[in-house]
Amino acid sequence: MMDQNSMNSHTKKPLLLIVDDEPENLWILTEIFGDSYELATAINGPNALNCIKNNPPDLILLDIMLPKMDGYEVLRCIKADKFTYDIPVIFVTALTQTNDIAMGLTMGAVDYITKPINPMVVRARVNTHIKLKQQKDRMADLIQDREQTLNALKESHDLLEARVEERTSHLDNILRTAINLSIIATDLDYNIIYHNPTAIKLLRFQPEEVIGRSVAEMHAQLNIEPSRFERGMKNVQLHGEHIYQFQQPPEKGGAYIESRVSPILNRSGVMTGYILMSRDITATRLAEEKLQHANDMLELRVAQRTQELEDVNTHLRKEILEREHLEQQLREQSDFDSLTKLPNRKLFHDRLQQAVLMGKRTKQSFALMFIDLDRFKWVNDTLGHAAGDELLIETAKRLQTSLLRKSDTVARLGGDEFTVILMDVKHPSVVNLVAQKILDQMSQPFLLKNKEVCISCSVGIVTFPQDGLTAEELLKNADHAMYQAKEAGRNGFHCFSAEK
Repeated sequence: MMDQNSMNSHTKKPLLLIVDDEPENLWILTEIFGDSYELATAINGPNALNCIKNNPPDLILLDIMLPKMDGYEVLRCIKADKFTYDIPVIFVTALTQTNDIAMGLTMGAVDYITKPINPMVVRARVNTHIKLKQQKDRMADLIQDREQTLNALKESHDLLEARVEERTSHLDNILRTAINLSIIATDLDYNIIYHNPTAIKLLRFQPEEVIGRSVAEMHAQLNIEPSRFERGMKNVQLHGEHIYQFQQPPEKGGAYIESRVSPILNRSGVMTGYILMSRDITATRLAEEKLQHANDMLELRVAQRTQELEDVNTHLRKEILEREHLEQQLREQSDFDSLTKLPNRKLFHDRLQQAVLMGKRTKQSFALMFIDLDRFKWVNDTLGHAAGDELLIETAKRLQTSLLRKSDTVARLGGDEFTVILMDVKHPSVVNLVAQKILDQMSQPFLLKNKEVCISCSVGIVTFPQDGLTAEELLKNADHAMYQAKEAGRNGFHCFSAEK
C-alpha cells in the first residue's frame, strides 16, 4: 500500500527549480509558474547542485550558458547521482543549433525550450512533464503495492505449506506406531481373517460384520466398483503392491481413506493372503484443497494486479500520445502560418534573434532576404483571393526548393511578404547566387485557375554584422533594400547600402 509520504507527494505543489544567471529570465519564469508550483532559483551551476542536494525538485528548468559551470556539466552531475538521476530536466536556452539540441537530449534532458520564452509553450511543456513524472511515481507505488501483496501471499503460502508438512509428519509418526493405522488380513479368497481395533473405527463397521466377510463385499458397501477392486488385486499379484484412495459414503462419515494392499508370504515365499493397511487422509486432503485454493487466489490476485498495471500502462500511453498531439497542435498554431505551413512572423523573429546571438558568439556572418511579390494585388483583384492563396502556397514551395540546407529559414511575414535567413555565409557571392535562384524560380509561370500567370518578385538583402547588429535593424534595412529593388524596375534583388 502507498505510505503517507507517497500520498502527501501527490497533494502538495510540485517543486520547480529554475537555473538562470539572467534576473529577467528568472523573473519571467517566476511570474509564469509562481501560482502553480513551489519555486526555487539558482544563478549558477554549483548553486543549482547545492539546491538539488538539499531539496530535490520535481523538475528543473536549466539554462545552458551559465557562469562557473555550464548547463551541460550540471546535467552530467545530476545524471551521475542515483538520487537525482530520475529528476526531469528541460533546457531553456537561446542555442538552437541541431547539434546543441541533440547533445542535450542525448545527455538525458527530457525537452528543449528556446528563448525568448513563450509563456504558453513553456507552461504546457512543464505541466506535461510534471504530470508524466507524477504518473511514473504512481506506477512505482502500484508496483510496490503489488510486490508487497505478492510477498504477503507468499508468506501465507509458505506458512500453509509448513503446517501441511508438520501435519503430514505428525500423521506419519502415528502410522509408524499403528495407533491410527487400520490393518486387515485376508486369505487368498479375500475373506477377512484378522483386523485391529482401528479398522473397525476407521471403516465404520461392527466387529461381527468383519471376520469371515469378503473384502470385496465391504468395498462394494464403500461405493468402490468391483472392477476397480479386481484391477487392484491384479496389480498386487503383478507388482507386489497396490495403493488407492476413496471417500467413504456420507452415512459412514465421508472421510478420505488411503489404502495399501500387499501380499502375505510364508517362509517359502508363497503368497497365502493379503494385508490391507488403511489410514485417514481427510486432514491432508483438506489441507491440499486449502493450499490449492490459496494458490488459485494468489494467481487471481497476480492476474488482477497484472491487468491493473497493463491498464495503467495503456492509459499512460494514450495520455502521452494525446498530450504530444495537443502540444504539436499548439506549436503549429503558435509558430507556423496556417496557409503555407511556413514559420510565421513570431517564429521568424525568434529565429532572427537567435541568429544574431549566434553570430555575435561565433563571429559568423549570415544574410537576411526580404521578398515581396510584384503583382500579387493584381492576382487577387483579377483572379480572386482563392487564386491568391494558391499563389502564396506555390511561392512557399518554390522558395523552399531554392534552399537545401536545414539551418536556413524560409518564413511568411504576412500578405505577400516572405523572408529568408541564410546562416553561416562565407562570401557575399553565395547570397547573390541564392537570390538569383529565387528570381529564376519565381519567373517560371504559375498555373492559377487553369491559367498560366507570370509573377516576379523583388528581393532586399542585408548581411550581419555589416548592415545591422540587431534583429530590428536588420529587418528594417532589408525592407528598405527590397523597396530599392522595386524602384529599380522590380524582378531583381538589391543589397542594402546605407548611402542610398
